[in-house]
Amino acid sequence: MRRTYVRVTLEMEASWRVGSWDTKSDDSIETLMDELTGSPMVPGSGISGGLRVAAGADAPQLFGPEPGASQLSVSPWWVLGTVVEDAPVTTRRRVSIDRRRGAASRRGLFGVDEVGGGRIKVYFRSEVEDPSPFLDLLAKWRPRIGGSRSTGMGRARVSSIRYRTLDLDTRDGVAALLGGDKQTPVARVDALLKRGRDSDTQVNREIPLLEAKVRCEFLAQPEEQQASTNGSAWKGILRSRVEFIGRSLGLNVCGYGKENWTGCGECSVCRAFGSSTGGGKWEFLDSVWEHHEARSRTRVAIDRFTGGARDGALFTQHYERDVTMTLKIMGPPLDDEEDRWVERALLHALRDLDDQLITIGPEGASGYGMASVEGVRFRGSSVTLNELEPVVEEVA
Repeated sequence: MRRTYVRVTLEMEASWRVGSWDTKSDDSIETLMDELTGSPMVPGSGISGGLRVAAGADAPQLFGPEPGASQLSVSPWWVLGTVVEDAPVTTRRRVSIDRRRGAASRRGLFGVDEVGGGRIKVYFRSEVEDPSPFLDLLAKWRPRIGGSRSTGMGRARVSSIRYRTLDLDTRDGVAALLGGDKQTPVARVDALLKRGRDSDTQVNREIPLLEAKVRCEFLAQPEEQQASTNGSAWKGILRSRVEFIGRSLGLNVCGYGKENWTGCGECSVCRAFGSSTGGGKWEFLDSVWEHHEARSRTRVAIDRFTGGARDGALFTQHYERDVTMTLKIMGPPLDDEEDRWVERALLHALRDLDDQLITIGPEGASGYGMASVEGVRFRGSSVTLNELEPVVEEVA
């Protein structure tokens, strides 16, 4: 009998979060934590599910039949567990968007746990004769860890694959397996893999569905020390505008007038952007500020009754000057003719941003967040915002 152990190292390219049912309050979303170590954890079930999706038609041969199949069998490959390294947890404040007004909704402020990148080691075991099909799958795997994938979270790459096959019909194989009796399970597998081999990995460069350079002269900071515009902000801004365009043209857009609406999952907008019933096709990545200058100024709130300065309402406004960033949207094009209007509306939403009809970040009514959009590329081709096709040819 032959037994193969595999260790895959994932380098996280974005922050991530694995949802937890055990939350401290109704206005917080927390990540799953290991009760023993106090560090974030990644369940093996999520890894197995992600690999099953990546395997496609080969999934039953590698991971067994789907649940509910007429004939069930044990998965040939087992996920032994995961180890998370160098991954601090921070809490970011977010606010939900009122779809009708395109602004922050009432009582929409909530906290979200985010794990800051780090490294995840995943351990596998199998007793198949030939591990090469599984190693080939790992080499081309593009992992996604946790939730909020449509806002760019959880993106990772495979940095190394280490494996070792033991022949348990030989004395040496059994001796290697039974060694290290005083070590932890992880340390025992790591010790076995010291005499293993490295498997090749592939670098799969993804081409963005949409890419654009965005410049903003004054950008208000929702949080101090922030250095990027989060994917969730891009998704909220652009989805709200796409929905506004669709409703203005009499197209089918769900949720109008419902402040806390989370999507129907069936209309064209939900298929592209996602809903509470399922993920969308598009991922909005964080936009790191490539050039910016932090500044602040003192402001005072106005008493609405007297029209003068309100007592004790002096505060500091933090903002950035001359911010440059790149907007990237990943995912497949919408090939269904019924959904194509969402793509055209997305480009028109960018034009509205360039025309300063909509803004980025808070304090838009005070002149912050007005932007210019340049170098737009969509589906691999350059786009001129002043020469866009209409969203629909004819409104019924």
